[in-house]
Amino acid sequence: MLVDPPFDLALEVDVTFRTHPNIYEALKVPELWQFDKSKLQINKSRKMGVI
Repeated sequence: MLVDPPFDLALEVDVTFRTHPNIYEALKVPELWQFDKSKLQINKSRKMGVI
């Protein structure tokens, strides 16, 4: 394969601000885990066919 495929998962630990999930969708990341203080939020992209 000449081009690397998109990531399967992005994990973000917030220190100062959160990255908007649309940025990860543009990178075709189907699943995003965001941890902020004591809260874990898991987002799955519907555009990638994952619910």
